[in-house]
Amino acid sequence: MKKNIVTGLFVVGALVGLYILYAHVASLHAAVVKANAIPWSTRFSDPEALASRFDVDQGPGFTLDDKVGALVIHRAANAGVPAGGHVELRSHPFRFDGGTARVRFKVSGLAPYDLFMGVESAERPDKRIWLVLRNDPTKPTFRLEGIDSLRGTDPEGDALLQYVEADKLAWGDGAEHTLGLRFEPTSQMIEVRIDDVPVASRLIGWSGGFSGRLVFGVRDRQDAAIDASFEEVDWVPSDGRDLAHGADLTETFLGSQVNPLRWQVFFQQEWRVDGQLPPLTTGDGLLMVGRSTSESAPEITTPVEICTMPFALTPLKLETEWDLHQLDLASVYVSIRNEIKTRSIEMDLANDDGKGTVALQVKGQLDGKRDVDVSNGPAFPATKAHLNATYDPWLRTLKVSNDEVKVFDHTYGLRREELVRVCFGTHVFPGGHSEAVLKQVYLHRAPY
Repeated sequence: MKKNIVTGLFVVGALVGLYILYAHVASLHAAVVKANAIPWSTRFSDPEALASRFDVDQGPGFTLDDKVGALVIHRAANAGVPAGGHVELRSHPFRFDGGTARVRFKVSGLAPYDLFMGVESAERPDKRIWLVLRNDPTKPTFRLEGIDSLRGTDPEGDALLQYVEADKLAWGDGAEHTLGLRFEPTSQMIEVRIDDVPVASRLIGWSGGFSGRLVFGVRDRQDAAIDASFEEVDWVPSDGRDLAHGADLTETFLGSQVNPLRWQVFFQQEWRVDGQLPPLTTGDGLLMVGRSTSESAPEITTPVEICTMPFALTPLKLETEWDLHQLDLASVYVSIRNEIKTRSIEMDLANDDGKGTVALQVKGQLDGKRDVDVSNGPAFPATKAHLNATYDPWLRTLKVSNDEVKVFDHTYGLRREELVRVCFGTHVFPGGHSEAVLKQVYLHRAPY
């Protein structure tokens, strides 16, 4: 009996010791994570801060003046230095779990060189995302460079995004400007900010949990004068918030920028098709452009698509407003599909005959079936559409209306509490072309 009591006390003591050890390790881990989640900012108020925060890679011919209040990078014209010179400054490594990188800078004079900022992997610097201002005497532009997956092949030099023009802003007059990149690993989206205004978004396939560095600097494209100053460099980590799954939303898009906490954007850019989200000059809606680049390819392609985060399906109401600029052997669509893509409903406004007629097509699996059933509905106006849909997963019924007039009613197989996404996009047939503006989305989930 006494032996059993001693054995029991020993076991209890061992368990208590293991728990204390676990709590201590967990506390240390939490402290490390918290230490890496502290925002920091460098304003070059102290010359010693440069060496304590950044590693400097400086090419020949460049001078750095870390005077109080700014880091000035200068190179004289016709210095006899071959093109390809650069100054790159990299922060000391930190744990990357998403956040916002930002630099505030000035550029004096328009010349053929690049000013850039971004984030890269500390272990593999070739895995990087840079936002680049391509300074130029005639037409400054912005581009997003790097690779859209930490596991993919190295980039071949093509820009991930290259459609934001900078010539309407006075970049060379010495005025202050900012460049920013916001990373959201949960949705694997990146948001581009210029002068603190979100201007574009893209799915990049970056997850968190790796050692990263913030990097900024300049590089030349010719033997030209360079005069740029960085006045502030910021890193603000994500605050650990969870994405709102299935929250009601009313979205009026501002050009090609989409909220990375709300949407994922997918492009199909290959030999068969080219998809883009170019900015609208008015910022009134999301312009989706898709073009089939091969008439011999037999498949229907999806140039561009945006999807919500996953949520559990309850009775759902969708309202969408479209401006149909051009649908030539193409369609725009609204879909509800489960995460494993075994059941879906898709409502297309399609021109599939090349004759200018736009008609409703509804595709989906009937209850208990895997084969997709296609139902043809009425013709729609060829310029505008107010497409509304409700789906009740209790009764498995879909109802579609246009301007409050019911045009379709059918039974489908998506089930209550099934994990789904709502997606909007465009399809093109071989030789097709689509240009449509998604002006507004309203999504409401019943709470039962």
